[in-house]
Amino acid sequence: MDSLKNLFGGKKNKSEASSAEARQNKLLLKNLQKLNKDVKVNPDDFSFWQDRAEVLLKLGRTDEAAASLKRAAKLNAVMTMMKCNNLGNWLHQMGKHEEAIRIYKESIACFPDGAPEPLINLGGEYFEMNRYEDALQCFEKAALIAPGSGDSWNKKGMVLEKLGRLNEARTAYEEGARIGTRMAINNLERLKEKEAGHLPKRVDVLISGRLPDVNRQLIITELQQKAHMRGELAIKISENILRNQDISIECETINIAENLVSGLQSAGCHAEIRITECDEDKTTVVEKSEKHCPSCDWIVPEDAIRCIRCGARFVWK
Repeated sequence: MDSLKNLFGGKKNKSEASSAEARQNKLLLKNLQKLNKDVKVNPDDFSFWQDRAEVLLKLGRTDEAAASLKRAAKLNAVMTMMKCNNLGNWLHQMGKHEEAIRIYKESIACFPDGAPEPLINLGGEYFEMNRYEDALQCFEKAALIAPGSGDSWNKKGMVLEKLGRLNEARTAYEEGARIGTRMAINNLERLKEKEAGHLPKRVDVLISGRLPDVNRQLIITELQQKAHMRGELAIKISENILRNQDISIECETINIAENLVSGLQSAGCHAEIRITECDEDKTTVVEKSEKHCPSCDWIVPEDAIRCIRCGARFVWK
């Protein structure tokens, strides 16, 4: 069973990759030439400006793409906001976080005081980059605009927990749980266990083999949405699944694992849950400056009681 650290084997033929990229860029440039003519002939058609922005993004010309989206937004703000969100999500999946932030900001500019979705997307990108204060501002504004958005409250709680503001995090989770958001309910339960000193078990989702009609994009989506996995890692894992490699993915709660298994199965994968008892006697001394568990190198928050991956108890000094 491969762990996440062992998923990056297998080198691609550099000349083949370079040749494929050159062909793709040539096709994109051809499309761009056509779209440049289209926007000159029909400057009031927002769809041409949107399509032009998408091509420019794929060519890595983010500033020009943003300018094209601004032009589209003046013609149709609603459709442009939706397009920006889709493009930002694509950039996120490709691991292009700075570019995603730029495009999400264009989405927010379409409706600066009335749309929570682009704020949640932008906050999620900041969260991925450990820019927690910036993320908190986004989630707070999203919750203010749409107080019935459980996703905003849940993600606000996640940021506050990362910042060590546990009382505020609990309040945010409670609001999300009151609305009925499953992730907020899970996080509230986990936080209560953490504060009570209860020691969680390790929960893994085991993926083995695949079915003939496996859906690669659906696998990536499920890993991102239900395992909260970064785009580039989700892509790598999907590639290994398609090569019939066995993989183990750790989940924070049994509910997350159940949701992930359900999603992976719908994507054509064989997946099951394994629960492992933590070692109650295993104790590790951790320096205050440490950011990872000395036993397994898993990322841990400061003052955590134990590592959720290997079960090591922490004694901070």
